[in-house]
Amino acid sequence: MKNARFAAALVAACLPVSAVAQAVGPDVIVGDLIDTSNYGSATPIGGALTSAFAIGTTSCNLGTAELNWFSNTNQKPVIGQNIYRLYDGRIEQIGIGWLKHGFYALAQNACATCVTPSPNNGTHLGVNCSDPYSASLNGTQSNIGPRFEVNAFTGFYPWPYSLTPVEANNPATAANEGLLAGRIRVLHSDLDAALNPGALYFAEGHYVTPDDAAAGNGKNNVSYRPLNVTFTGSAYSISLIGSTQRQKPAIWAWKAADPSVSMLEVDVPAEGRFVMGYRAKSIGGGQYRHEYAVFNVNSDRAGGSFSIALPAGVGATNLSFRDVKYHSGEPIIDVDWAPTVNTGVSVSWACTTAPGTPSQNNAANPLRWGTLFNFGFESSAAWLPDATLGLWKAGTPASVAAQFCPTTGLPTQAVPGAYAFQSVPYDFLDATGGVAGPVGDEAGATVNLPFPFSFYGTPLTQILISTNGYLAVPGQPHNIYDNVSIPNGAQPNGVIAGYWDDLEVAGPGGSASGWCRYQTFGAAPNRRFVVEWFNAQRYQQNNNFSFEIILDEGTNAITLTQISTATGAIGGSATRGVENLDGSSGTQLSHNSTTVTAGTSYRFTYTPGSVPQSALLELSGAGSFGDPFQWRIVSEPSKLVTLFVDVTPGPVSIPGFGEVALSLGPTMLAIYDGSGAFGPLDPTATTDACNVWTAALGVVPDPLPTPLGLLFQGLVWSPTAPNGLAHITTLATY
Repeated sequence: MKNARFAAALVAACLPVSAVAQAVGPDVIVGDLIDTSNYGSATPIGGALTSAFAIGTTSCNLGTAELNWFSNTNQKPVIGQNIYRLYDGRIEQIGIGWLKHGFYALAQNACATCVTPSPNNGTHLGVNCSDPYSASLNGTQSNIGPRFEVNAFTGFYPWPYSLTPVEANNPATAANEGLLAGRIRVLHSDLDAALNPGALYFAEGHYVTPDDAAAGNGKNNVSYRPLNVTFTGSAYSISLIGSTQRQKPAIWAWKAADPSVSMLEVDVPAEGRFVMGYRAKSIGGGQYRHEYAVFNVNSDRAGGSFSIALPAGVGATNLSFRDVKYHSGEPIIDVDWAPTVNTGVSVSWACTTAPGTPSQNNAANPLRWGTLFNFGFESSAAWLPDATLGLWKAGTPASVAAQFCPTTGLPTQAVPGAYAFQSVPYDFLDATGGVAGPVGDEAGATVNLPFPFSFYGTPLTQILISTNGYLAVPGQPHNIYDNVSIPNGAQPNGVIAGYWDDLEVAGPGGSASGWCRYQTFGAAPNRRFVVEWFNAQRYQQNNNFSFEIILDEGTNAITLTQISTATGAIGGSATRGVENLDGSSGTQLSHNSTTVTAGTSYRFTYTPGSVPQSALLELSGAGSFGDPFQWRIVSEPSKLVTLFVDVTPGPVSIPGFGEVALSLGPTMLAIYDGSGAFGPLDPTATTDACNVWTAALGVVPDPLPTPLGLLFQGLVWSPTAPNGLAHITTLATY
């Protein structure tokens, strides 16, 4: 055929939904993970060096009825907390805590406008209301109970609970071990950056309660959020970064970080839910590494075995298994599942203890609710999608089957960019000779930057300086003295908080005599812009704080340096960190914490996010009668994919303006010729259980009337772009 130029665009059909049906009955979710507590380290008897943590959670009731919250009964939520690590191609659960028992429900508006219950006495979480439990509250060792006696599918648990953490009540335990009792425990070896280079970490919160479960709303009660991990000399500390991914367990972070991971939600008939992930990767020599992860959301029947079908003649080697270690007297024996390889049939793992008496059940190690197990092996097969999960407790069915579908390898959800920080050697630039900044109490000034600076992916040429110890994008208020935690939807947003507090610089409220100055150091392309607050004072108080913020050209790194602190007032009313432009995401170094130390520097670096694409296009054919164009579309399961073929030279046009559109999805196949250039169309298409479509354009004028080339491009979907179309990414060229 003569040269032809076409443009093709793949558009994700996960179009924004204008309204989501409200769940019937009470429906509690984790609306946000809000803060962390770090309790230091200890070595439990018979164990290795371990740090203890807690995670703050905000619950939201998105249902149509109030949620019961009766203290000192079993008609209230219990709160689970977990920590995960994503490293070396797999996600693993590395920490688990006991369950915080709720005792009082507030009526706040974190998720929606709260319908305040009447009476508002803490016994119910109202419709659309939220209730925060801080990390210090969730980490309190009183009023926490074990997991083993909670049925997450029904929400039932005995009251009072039968056990308390043994380390907190046993004077014979090792010194300081009591700080670990019942809290999230993580081995130092799982956090050590030298042992886990490039690892990503995630926090997870989980609510279980009877009336939510009775309404059938227990499958959406888990949310996760990224973590930053730092070492403080003797123990590890965690802090939240990014934004909370609501109603998603942390196993979904594997897919967000690696689009080649295939995900499945597998429901046990009339019972709970499991979420599974699978990744296959070539390791050379005709061998592939297969990694599977299975998370039990709320199944009380639990997982008892896991197997993968093997093709004829195919075996499995280098098997691996990982579970999560219970602690603090939880009566569960952490025995690894036993592996079995039957070449040409299956590779499998099974819990070594069958269900029996209640005491035997408590001691066994099935895949219980709120936990994730890993299974891995190497094989000559490139793709092994057929899995069977055996259920541990008796019932019908005895197992559930799962088929993993191939993925596009493209991001399928919007992942926001995020900052992470790390401690760096003391980094101080003396701005004494710089330009005078704002002066007084609640003063501010917008100044020009000496170089373009990218902040959360947005280029800035100006920055707002506030005497209250923060920088912000232009247009934000400069006079906000009442610091809040990061992130927060209240203004100011787009903030770099060096030491955000009620500060004044040579102002009228006290004896302040310090200054705020800004200066540029170095030469292009490695300039550094510093804003220094010297001897700034808290309003009407006689104390001094000196600190600075450094912005780097090129790398767009942000450094917060604490030069000096006032005695007795070292951060207890200050916020440090960064927040995005709308306050929906941020990375907090500290908030109202007395751990601020003089002579320290922390550097924040940004990792860009990703935008969603839902399909991968594969091309073949010469475009003639004898060898028509053919395309194979691999899409995420249950996603509608539309292929636009533009017959006019130039950019991709909007559908309906001179192009052919082929729409493929789980239930539809249609082809349209907007321009008539192709004449009669005779499409053929096939699909399989994984929604992989193969289609061909069977009748094409030969030759085409004008010399044209053929260019296939992918059009990334965006809910905010006109017509849902965003920037173009080339997928294939023919």
